[in-house]
Amino acid sequence: MVVGPTRQRFVLPPVLLVTMTAAAYQIFVIAVLASFLIDDFGLSRAQLGLIGSANTIVGAASAPLTGRITDRIGARRSAVAVLGLGALGMALLASAQSATQLAAAAVVGGIPMGWGNPATNILISGRVAPGRQGAMTGIKQSGVTLGVFLAGATLPAMANTWGWRAAVWGYAVVFVGCASVTYLVLGPDPAHAGRPAHQTGDKPAGGQLERHVWRLALFSLLMGTAGGATSRFFPLFAEEAIGFSVETAGLLVAVGGLMGMAARVSIGRVAETRSAPTRLLA
Repeated sequence: MVVGPTRQRFVLPPVLLVTMTAAAYQIFVIAVLASFLIDDFGLSRAQLGLIGSANTIVGAASAPLTGRITDRIGARRSAVAVLGLGALGMALLASAQSATQLAAAAVVGGIPMGWGNPATNILISGRVAPGRQGAMTGIKQSGVTLGVFLAGATLPAMANTWGWRAAVWGYAVVFVGCASVTYLVLGPDPAHAGRPAHQTGDKPAGGQLERHVWRLALFSLLMGTAGGATSRFFPLFAEEAIGFSVETAGLLVAVGGLMGMAARVSIGRVAETRSAPTRLLA
């Protein structure tokens, strides 16, 4: 199926959103359903933190490899793979019968965590003209905070009504459906997408680009450490230390997700039109 530029404009944003949502969703599930997991598996808070860490460590370690795979197989198939692996991670989480199996599910769920950005970044670079890439990047990054919102707004009520396993299975099925739809509507990758710079006529930036990449990696490490330390245990803290219900704690998480979506979309536009990205990073 060949998708024209006009249709592509409407197809690409939701594909980017759902791909990034599925990529990172498991870690939000673990945070929002922390009290259910602690009760069912007899976990300590330290064990719960280690299971979440397994997810993100695998994501960080596998990202260079999945980035190379993205260059090799293309953005379309990579996005479908991210959604499929996100569904698999959720299915393994829902069917886990021990803490070891829970950790194994987190390991599998870490692969799409690391693959989401390479897949969606290539989608943007290959299908979005300069001048709109910043705004589109903001939209696709808001998929992560959309996941925060969905987890906080829906999972507590679903878990109390049908059980936490059924709630997680429900999202696994949703991600499978999204993978199928993404493959059908996205269309083949442009001929130049993912090709090395010498094949597209662009000059490689060499060492200068590499230094910028390492600086961004350090920035992301510091930002992710601060954000993860807060968000990973925020719902559990609200329940245990303040006495909120699981639904109220989830709503607090959902509000944070909505604010994050608004910030990521608006800052993406600002970064491309009004302010230097380095100033925004500072």
